[in-house]
Amino acid sequence: GLMAALASRNAGGAAARHLLPVAAILPVIIGLMRIKGEYAGLYNTEFGVALMVTTTVVLFVSAVCWTAISLNKTDHERHRAVEDLRSAHLELRSQTEILQSILNSMGDGVVVANKHGQFMQFNPAAERILGMSPYEVAPNSWTDKYGCYLADGVTPYPAIPNARRVPG
Repeated sequence: GLMAALASRNAGGAAARHLLPVAAILPVIIGLMRIKGEYAGLYNTEFGVALMVTTTVVLFVSAVCWTAISLNKTDHERHRAVEDLRSAHLELRSQTEILQSILNSMGDGVVVANKHGQFMQFNPAAERILGMSPYEVAPNSWTDKYGCYLADGVTPYPAIPNARRVPG
C-alpha cells in the first residue's frame, strides 16, 4: 500500500519521500508567515494571499525540479550499471567460450565437480578416457564409476567434499 510505496528504495519512493514533507509543511509555514505579516501591518489581506500563493507555487516548482534532477541522476546511474553489467556478462561469456575451447581441445581428461558432487564440466578427452559420457553420480560412487583416486593413485576419492583419507 501507501507505506510500502513510501518505504521502497525505487524512484517513486524516493520522490514521495522528498515531496511529501514539502507538500505537508511548506503551506503551513508560508500561511503562518502571511498572517504574521498582515498582523504586523506589512501588507493587506489581498496582497498577503497573493504573496502566499506565489511563494507556495515557486517553492513547489523548485521541489519538483530538484526531485526531477535527482531522479534523472539516479536513472542515469542505473542505466550505466545495466550497461556495465551487460558488458561484464559479454566478457564472461567470451572467457567461458575460450575456456571451453581449451578444455575441448586438450588431450588430458578434465572433470570438474561442484561441492555437492555434481559434475559441472566433463571434457571430450575425459569421455574418451572413461568410456562414458557425463551424468550425475553420487560422490561416494566416483571410485567405482569413474576410477577417481587421490593423487597417490591408491586412495579412493573421499565421498564427503574436503574430507581426507589417510592411505592405509
